[in-house]
Amino acid sequence: MVDIDKRLFIQKILLLYSAMIFPSCVNTLGKSAAPATKPPVQRNNHTIAHLFLNNERELGANQYDYVILDKFLDEISNIRFKGKPCKDFFTSVNSVLKRMNYSYDRELLFNSSLKAGTLDCTSSVILSIAAGELCNTPVKAVRVPRHVFARCGGYNQDNVLDRHISDDEYKRMFNIPEEAISKGFFLKSLSMRETFAIQFLSIGQWYQKIGDYDMSLSYYDRCVKSDPKFPEVYISMAVALTKLNRYDEAMEYVNIGLDMNRNEPLGYLNKGSIYYLKKEYSLAVKEFDRAIQLDPLLRSSHRMRKRAASKLVN
Repeated sequence: MVDIDKRLFIQKILLLYSAMIFPSCVNTLGKSAAPATKPPVQRNNHTIAHLFLNNERELGANQYDYVILDKFLDEISNIRFKGKPCKDFFTSVNSVLKRMNYSYDRELLFNSSLKAGTLDCTSSVILSIAAGELCNTPVKAVRVPRHVFARCGGYNQDNVLDRHISDDEYKRMFNIPEEAISKGFFLKSLSMRETFAIQFLSIGQWYQKIGDYDMSLSYYDRCVKSDPKFPEVYISMAVALTKLNRYDEAMEYVNIGLDMNRNEPLGYLNKGSIYYLKKEYSLAVKEFDRAIQLDPLLRSSHRMRKRAASKLVN
């Protein structure tokens, strides 16, 4: 059984991601608007976090973000990690973040996280990897459905929950099918290339949020090229294609995502929404029922099921 705190944590993730399909549900994703020109940048270090900022120079990243990042890394460089276990490394990194008054919330862009002082799971992991690069400590990103955490030497650290979580516990928390793990879709340490796929997904979702679906699809394509074993990107591609009324293509992609993770409620929610828009209401109800079965607290599924069922009555 998943305790209440964990359940609320997973529900928050689901609610925020469902907002991409039904934007009226949540209006708090992202806080910065993209500028028209590239700002000049300066950097004292060269880490994965700096490369993330480089990729967002068209999306609000500016010199101030590099200054904030280098301040964090300067704090890290003052800590002696040699010979310390990975647990102590993560404790030290989180201590620095707390001293810099960072909290945790959903942000689609890395530069938005730095500016707002609110880190999401991706941003916190990228900072941990950057700290590891500076200190010769091998830290990797690890993916579970709609979430990412850091791993060092077999030790998992979830910065959002501020504690160690085992692979088995993640598997239970996120209801991950065994075959999705064995095929490398979840719970494997990601390469640098695969880690950048997470950023491309986030940028695509940012464009999707502001209604630029063609641009979002271009970033989803970059995500797939970086990591074709990323179930979430196919669900997001289906959402963007649905917004463009390209329902058949959307159905193809949502099915790819569900083939990778058959326990993804947002996949069935999106699939039901496609059927609903195609006026295939009985099929829509079945998909909404599957989403509800997997997550009874996902309100969008209940609302859309009610709409689809009312069409059958009429």
